[in-house]
Amino acid sequence: MDPHSGSVFRATILAAVACTLYFPAVYYAADPLLGGHNHVGLATLLSLLLGFWQFRTAILLAAVADVGVRRRQLALGRWTAVAACSAATAGFLTNRVDTTDPNLPLSYGDQPGIAVFLWTGSAFIMWIYLDIARVCHNNIPLMQAPAFRSAFTLITMFYWAGETFAVL
Repeated sequence: MDPHSGSVFRATILAAVACTLYFPAVYYAADPLLGGHNHVGLATLLSLLLGFWQFRTAILLAAVADVGVRRRQLALGRWTAVAACSAATAGFLTNRVDTTDPNLPLSYGDQPGIAVFLWTGSAFIMWIYLDIARVCHNNIPLMQAPAFRSAFTLITMFYWAGETFAVL
């Protein structure tokens, strides 16, 4: 319930949900419970996107000292998360994905709505990666504690390396 550490907890829970649902045995077992038609795929992506959003929130709360700047960046993240989740949901719901199949891109990737679903998810995650790297990079010089500064330097290096390999 702590506003400064709650987002880390929520990010962890949402990531665990997404990873658990992605496991094929769980996917096949859970899909009928959600009405079939690969709704588990939608739940998986939405959990993943919301988990990344909560992780970005945690980074902003930890790294950005200026309350006004932090409030604007948190609001931008909320609006971006709502837009991405809405677009992904709309894309998913506009297609026929009748047969339960955990590999949505290969099975249904030729449908325009699934392309929107997948591209929206990918674009949002890339934006989160780049924005976290930007936030860490811009705020490292302002951090007082050396341990805190070194931890955020590692996060920044991790995210820049991740984006480099994602592009390759």
